[in-house]
Amino acid sequence: DDELSVFAVLRGSLVAALDDTLLRFRQQYGRLRPFMKLPEDLDAEFAAVRDALGTIAELHRRRNYRPIADTIHELLERTRAHAGFAFRKGGERVLANVYRLADLARSFEIGGGATSFRAFVEYLESEYEGSDQSEAPVLEQEGGGVRLMTVHRAKGLEFPVAILADLTAKLSHDGAERYMAPERRLCAQKLIGCAPWEVLAHDEEERKEDEEEAVRVAYVAATRARDLLVVTAIGEKEHEGGWLSPLYDALYPERERWRRAGAAPGCPKFGAATVLNRPPELPEETSVRPGLHAPRAGSHEVVWFDPAALRLEAEHAEGTENEQVLRGSPDAAAEGIAKYEAWRAERETRIAEGGVPRLRVVTAERLARCEEGEDIAVETVTFEGEQGRPGGRRFGRIVHDVLEAVVRVDEVDALAAVCGKEHGAGEQECAAAASVVRGVLDWLGREMRGMVERHREWPVMVRLEDGRVVDGRIDLAWSDGARWTVVDYKTDRRERRNIAQVRAYGLAVRLATGMPVRCVVLEV
Repeated sequence: DDELSVFAVLRGSLVAALDDTLLRFRQQYGRLRPFMKLPEDLDAEFAAVRDALGTIAELHRRRNYRPIADTIHELLERTRAHAGFAFRKGGERVLANVYRLADLARSFEIGGGATSFRAFVEYLESEYEGSDQSEAPVLEQEGGGVRLMTVHRAKGLEFPVAILADLTAKLSHDGAERYMAPERRLCAQKLIGCAPWEVLAHDEEERKEDEEEAVRVAYVAATRARDLLVVTAIGEKEHEGGWLSPLYDALYPERERWRRAGAAPGCPKFGAATVLNRPPELPEETSVRPGLHAPRAGSHEVVWFDPAALRLEAEHAEGTENEQVLRGSPDAAAEGIAKYEAWRAERETRIAEGGVPRLRVVTAERLARCEEGEDIAVETVTFEGEQGRPGGRRFGRIVHDVLEAVVRVDEVDALAAVCGKEHGAGEQECAAAASVVRGVLDWLGREMRGMVERHREWPVMVRLEDGRVVDGRIDLAWSDGARWTVVDYKTDRRERRNIAQVRAYGLAVRLATGMPVRCVVLEV
């Protein structure tokens, strides 16, 4: 099976390797194995086979170390299979469904099922075996092609043209197959030709329900067409018991008008019969005459088509569409390849350029230096606090959260308890945080006299001269109308502190307001 799969890939995807070349290669070297060692003096005829086996081997080695969709796209790119798919009959649908396979691979990986490439293949096999969806879901209505499906599968879908075929299918079963009585918790089923008495006793009732369901199915089928509905029928008589019989009143004219037909607009010139091959012992034509008719029921019009006007013996087209595109002189082919290579090189260049970010964003906390803000004065204010006061990241978060939300001093204890509970702190740590916040509020109360504007947790962004964009959030900033004061809270102690962060904040405020700025690092 593996050898046949390799053979299929080589034959289907690599145009350079012809069938006879592949067969000669196998005859000489035994098998088509991607990892087989080939001699250095390999015949030039087998160069394409060697390259193909090398491609498969490389894809195989890396299949579990990169996204599955990348492996699929790499195979398509290496073999230039896009053109091969596109030139097939209905190529736009084929190519779209190939890309659909890549989308399935991404969904499979996002869903956590991507343990290996083999797992994805097994997933596709299980979907093929057990999925209710029998047709590819891509470009079904837009693409040029025919979908063959049951009426039940067509529910909810619409098509420009719908053809109701197989008029010999029965309207209902020959006798009831089962009888169900939920109130009695009874299900009687016909089995291997034998029917329980309950099924026989309710045969007529079940047959009637079966016919009613068949009528509903015929209605669903007839309403799938958006522009044109084509129904198969017999021109000489109504086929009784068929699944299309509920539509006959909307198809057949009155019996005395069968041979009276009007001109059918948009149709070819019709003959006199809707029966293609008439038995010689029936010389008189009795079929519905081809043309425009008024049916027995409804105000619509029906065109009965002349089967003799169809090209029934037309040769079925297979293989490649637009073959003229593939023909041409060697010079034209070389020119086309050169254009393709130029286009691909330009595409790769654009992709590489597009992969370079236009903005280099850095967070203010990671900024090592802010040269544009060197002239901004930075003051450090330190609160000594109580001996043995807690520290660390959690304590700092509690202090920050309380300072962010507090409005009045009498709220500090309650906020510290709530924020401490959120971070999993004990009562002692919450009490220490509340004490620190009260000290900060006392200092701020003295500093912020004459304040006219204030912001807490103020998001800012500033572009430096080297092109970097600094993104951050100011803990506290206020203005007295003459200058701005920017405060950055710190709950740790350091002999040498990097003040580039607070200077970047000050630079952002100065550029935004046009006012002088004072920066304060508040060690709490």
